[in-house]
Amino acid sequence: DHSYSFVDPRARIVSKTVPNAHLEGVNVAAWINDSSFLTCSDDTTLKLWDRRMAAELATLSGHRGWVKNIDPLNERFVLSASFDGTVRLWDLQNLNASGVVVLKKKGLLQARISPGGSDLGFSLLTGEVALIRGFDPMNGGVVPEKSCLEMLSSNAAARSGGIVTYLGFNKDGTLLMSRRSYPRAMGRSATLSLFSTSINAPRRRILITSNTPAR
Repeated sequence: DHSYSFVDPRARIVSKTVPNAHLEGVNVAAWINDSSFLTCSDDTTLKLWDRRMAAELATLSGHRGWVKNIDPLNERFVLSASFDGTVRLWDLQNLNASGVVVLKKKGLLQARISPGGSDLGFSLLTGEVALIRGFDPMNGGVVPEKSCLEMLSSNAAARSGGIVTYLGFNKDGTLLMSRRSYPRAMGRSATLSLFSTSINAPRRRILITSNTPAR
């Protein structure tokens, strides 16, 4: 779907739909403030919108692959992750810029910054989940030398578990992940997991697992 919609959660109705917002499917929408929000799409762009008029304010171009998620740091700076293997930092006060590459990682799928802004969690197309400690996206576009990469899930577990469909930090710094798999012979499976990002705490706790047998 190339559109986005406003939903009234109390009335449980769609109050407005804007068609053809992007040339390809819209993947994520995220609020910047009460009056504006961003969308990202498989057409490789991000777009800034005015909520009141449902009008496009700017198109942010720079990625060369599908843009799968956006993560606002504040009202000015936003991170985006793309299938082109980059995480880019965007300055909404400089809408003509192409975004600063702050991370390059082959097979990148999604990326999220922690509430404190010091850790970057990301998932790969292989299904793995990793954490970069000491990450500072505001340091000029380079991952700090003192940063530390930690794999939160093994490659073997990732291959058997399927693709990561959601990745996000909670306010307490834990990392929530959902994973979905569609092996034809075994049916569908889905897992919701919670990762502790504390150095001394256990890494992963599975919250929900569901399986749908093959027909």
